[in-house]
Amino acid sequence: MLVLLVLSALAAALVAGKAHAYLPADDGITYRYTREQLVAMYPGTYFFAGPGGTTKLALTFDDGPDDQATVRILNILKENSVRGTFFLIGKHAQVHPAIVRRIAAEGHTIANHTWSHRNMARLAPYQARREIKDTQELLERLTGHRTALVRLPWGSASPEVMELVQKDGYRVIGWSADSHDWLEPQPSKILAGLDAQVRPGAIILMHSIVFPGTQEVTVRVLPALIKELKAQGYQFVTVDELLHIPAYG
Repeated sequence: MLVLLVLSALAAALVAGKAHAYLPADDGITYRYTREQLVAMYPGTYFFAGPGGTTKLALTFDDGPDDQATVRILNILKENSVRGTFFLIGKHAQVHPAIVRRIAAEGHTIANHTWSHRNMARLAPYQARREIKDTQELLERLTGHRTALVRLPWGSASPEVMELVQKDGYRVIGWSADSHDWLEPQPSKILAGLDAQVRPGAIILMHSIVFPGTQEVTVRVLPALIKELKAQGYQFVTVDELLHIPAYG
């Protein structure tokens, strides 16, 4: 069933055109290392969760900005006095500079999600560096801050990429709880899935962009998720606050 859902979402993305062409290719993404292995291999550089003995967790939003989901997500966060971390794609930020500035002005952390959401593990080192550098330079022009956090598309890492970002002074942020909001259109299933995954110190992966197969499901589920997690005693912080690392260089 899951395979059918994935193929359906991919087909919808292809029909929608280039705006969503960064979804996984037909041959999929292969992972050479687990998250735990990456933490052990690159201590202080790779993170996918915060400390367990805490009531804090972090909401993170990938792939934006756009002028639909991102704006509505910002409104929801503001209404609930919650700050999040936005991993922005450079080519999307270039189209929506005012929204990038709004994210920063409202106290959220802005982080790097590469220029075009390519699989970094399959790129030559100079290509991978350019994906990050071009995004970094644009975000710095828009906000005045040099981003120090990067999330690799699909979490796909290789020793070459990890050594590159480590050398350039970045920290790589993964996630411990995946909403699957790019794939699952039903808010109730997303809430149930996150309920099973969220633990103290969780880094929750969501998206601030509209996907063809799920539309604005993140916007529909976010208020209920915030309410539920607050009722469980969790506090929302940005990734850098959760991990006690700098957001900017």
